[in-house]
Amino acid sequence: MQALSKILPSLSNLQRLHLWRAGLTEQTLTSLKSTVSLCLNLRTVVLEGNPLPEQAFHILIAEDSPLTHLSLRNNCIGERGAHLIGAALSTARVANRSLLYLNLAFNSIGDVGAKHIAQGLRLNRTLLCLSLAYNRIGDAGAAYLAEVLGPFALTHDEIVERRRQMGKWNSLPSQTQIADSKNESWLSIASSSSLEPSMSNTTRSSTRKKDMPKKEENQTASEGNLTPGRKEETKLTGKGPDTKLARGKGVKPAAKEKNLSVFKQEVADQGSRLTHTDKTVIPVSKVAETSEPEIPVLETEVQYREGKVIVLGNDVLTSLNLSGNRLTEQSLSSFLSSVSQQPAGGGLLRLSLSRNCFQEDCDIFLKLQELMTLRDPLSKTVPGDEEHEQAV
Repeated sequence: MQALSKILPSLSNLQRLHLWRAGLTEQTLTSLKSTVSLCLNLRTVVLEGNPLPEQAFHILIAEDSPLTHLSLRNNCIGERGAHLIGAALSTARVANRSLLYLNLAFNSIGDVGAKHIAQGLRLNRTLLCLSLAYNRIGDAGAAYLAEVLGPFALTHDEIVERRRQMGKWNSLPSQTQIADSKNESWLSIASSSSLEPSMSNTTRSSTRKKDMPKKEENQTASEGNLTPGRKEETKLTGKGPDTKLARGKGVKPAAKEKNLSVFKQEVADQGSRLTHTDKTVIPVSKVAETSEPEIPVLETEVQYREGKVIVLGNDVLTSLNLSGNRLTEQSLSSFLSSVSQQPAGGGLLRLSLSRNCFQEDCDIFLKLQELMTLRDPLSKTVPGDEEHEQAV
């Protein structure tokens, strides 16, 4: 691993690393994680047949991990490893934003491990493909996985974290005003307050005052009636121009302070409107832009129903493989209910349920299969293909 740590970062074209039954240990896995972060174009890592006592594979799914494809098949991952992987996928505060494909087939995740993986899918909006084939998952674990695909209620801890983060957003306008009041840079913020017209009028009037002699001078020269000096003197000494210039000199101090206070209040009201509203749907992720990492619990739209905060569900995951587990018709009903509530053209597009504990000719499976066939874009045949297939 020390040799690889020196060689791999120098391979600028390296995109895939496959270590099958390489005898990894906790120490070499940590070294591998550091090496992967140094490889510019390495995005796929396959670690199969490398069981570890501590099951610390989650370090490859950290928030700052550059990997997009990770395969951890046949690594004896149990409940502990599934718990660590689920927490790495997402929590109420942090989430992985790079991993697109995760293969956990042929492990020992079980129902409890499936619950942890489902917990990680609640607020993860990056992962597209997940394989949990041959993991001894029954109806209890499948119910948690099906729940996150449809609308579900936030837990108490998630609601508390959401309110805490929203409180930080609410304090942003007042903090911005205090910080920017020293240099008055907040005046550049776009707003529809009454200060903006007065400021623009003052600027235009002062500009008009400077440019007026030149404009009149050009007019006089073109007309030839008066000399430039006389025309300019007439304009500067007349009552009309003097009145206009007096009006354009600016706003009175009292009125200006009033306008400034109105502007500040509108900025604060705008921030509160973005975070607090009577609407059922609140896209809090659009509240403001900041250099801090985005909070997963604030990125999803929510609805309020019967005193509960309802999330619309994970509609980013497109492929889920649960083949070779212990699912019965009860799990089929849960998936059918959740998938049918997902928006058309999005959400789960492929669901693999072969080799489970139900008859493939049962009504509920046929309904689910028909629904998934309509959703899967790869299963749609071109007109005329059916006749061609029959002929073949």
